[in-house]
Amino acid sequence: MQNNTENTTENDKKEESYGGFQYRHNYDEYKKELAENRQNKRARTVLTVIIIVSFTVLLCLVAVFVTDTIMRTKGYTFSEFLKGEIPAASSPHKNELDAAQIDALYTKCTVKVTADGGRTGSGTILTDDGYIMTGYDTVSGASEITVTLSDGTQLSASAAGSDADSGIALVKIKKTGLPCAEIGDSRALEDGQTVYCKEPGTAPVQCRVISAGGEITVSLQGDFRSIGAPVINKYGQTVGVVRSGDGSAVTASHMDAVLKSVKKLIILTPKHDITVNPTPLFIERLGVYIEPVTETQAKIYKIPVGCFVTSVSGSGDLQKGDIIVSVGGRDVFDADSLTSALSETDPTLKVYRNNAYTDITIK
Repeated sequence: MQNNTENTTENDKKEESYGGFQYRHNYDEYKKELAENRQNKRARTVLTVIIIVSFTVLLCLVAVFVTDTIMRTKGYTFSEFLKGEIPAASSPHKNELDAAQIDALYTKCTVKVTADGGRTGSGTILTDDGYIMTGYDTVSGASEITVTLSDGTQLSASAAGSDADSGIALVKIKKTGLPCAEIGDSRALEDGQTVYCKEPGTAPVQCRVISAGGEITVSLQGDFRSIGAPVINKYGQTVGVVRSGDGSAVTASHMDAVLKSVKKLIILTPKHDITVNPTPLFIERLGVYIEPVTETQAKIYKIPVGCFVTSVSGSGDLQKGDIIVSVGGRDVFDADSLTSALSETDPTLKVYRNNAYTDITIK
């Protein structure tokens, strides 16, 4: 009886030592199987996560591709580009146009640009208030620029800026209500694609894209040499600007790169059309000369209404190019409102500088 009790006790101890198993190797096999199950479960979980993430990324890429494709064919005006407006992704694709339709579309927004009575080139109207894009070599260094519209009207133009790197220049005429070219996405151009080059008074010349990388190089089916002429895609959208041509090949700048230069010339350079008074007014207390920024100018240049500092004669904190927006919480918009607000003691100026607002306290 005692032996049976001892055997039972010994067996119980073994089972406790091997996790309920009588023999060690059974327990080891159980642990191994358990570890493998856990490892397999983790692997299945990781695989499931990878599949879900991959599927989500794929859906996003498809959505981006579809949206980008639609936006590239939608087109937009340069005014929309200036305002930061993006073409609606839900808009349908545009119809392809033939040479006659493109000619009709661009007859009024393509102009002749003459510099110093000799050099001539083409230009494209970008905004309805008179900004025209042309070739850098056409107007570079010119003292007198004339623009001839489609109806034969000749207008004097002023140089609004140029960018030798992108091969473009910008001129400005004093006329509103002008027809504007529609801008397309030059990144959508493909080798072998048909495009057109258009100069005023002649039919569009059909061209073929040789290489869409870097600069757009097109092989012409005819002689084309007009610098500054628009390169137009099959949807009637401007996708480039002619830089040079020798009658057999044309080199043009990508519109995508050109727009950045043009936007900088129009918006970020204070001298362009920011002057509204023949003589800036001197504000004695601040030691600066100012000119008012009108609501129209504010909309065009994306700047606030206020008093633009044209020059500084004192040693205060104001700088040339600052726009005084308010004084002591009171909005200012011309010399009279600024002088009135400055009559307060130790006023604090709210100034727009380098695309940000800052406070300056005047002692």
